[in-house]
Amino acid sequence: MAIFNKPSFNKIWASLGTKTTPPDAKIDEGWVVEKPAFQYENWSQNRQDAYLAHLNQRGIPEWDAEGDYLNGKSYVQGSNGVLYISTDDSIGEDPTTVDSNFWEPLSKSGYALTVAPGTVVSGGAYYLDGTFTTTLPDTTGLVNGDTVKFIKDILETPIIEVDGTNSENIITENGTDTSVFFDINSEIIFVFNGTNWEV
Repeated sequence: MAIFNKPSFNKIWASLGTKTTPPDAKIDEGWVVEKPAFQYENWSQNRQDAYLAHLNQRGIPEWDAEGDYLNGKSYVQGSNGVLYISTDDSIGEDPTTVDSNFWEPLSKSGYALTVAPGTVVSGGAYYLDGTFTTTLPDTTGLVNGDTVKFIKDILETPIIEVDGTNSENIITENGTDTSVFFDINSEIIFVFNGTNWEV
């Protein structure tokens, strides 16, 4: 199969030209045996180029209130920068809305959604959806190499702290402490070394 090279989308058709949105009836009907008004044709070509440029830049389109989204088939980028997959058919249901029943953050696939302070368990993987404090598990009974994994919402800065039952600490490249701010937008893995957590 031939490989199609990606064309440049740095120029948008009629970005400086005259554009007029056709009436809804003309949009529904399309062109017939006629010479289209150049303003209408510019509007049409401009809209197509602008959308292709949007996809080229973002990869996954940004959610909009007019989109007709399908359960399990639609992927969008929320205004918060998080990627979402639809969990039900919807129109006008913003995925960034708290407790949305229509969308699920794509980035938490395989991670337990955590939206409030609490204690996690060894071996777990958690998506932290909020700026709150999460407590690592009691280290009693843990073995060297046990882990806890986290990812987070891009706009949140949760705190992860030790349980403290065994006076354990968190060891980072910046030193040792009993808690850390989760302020990077990638997965963070806490590994128990037999005495403390390392990250």
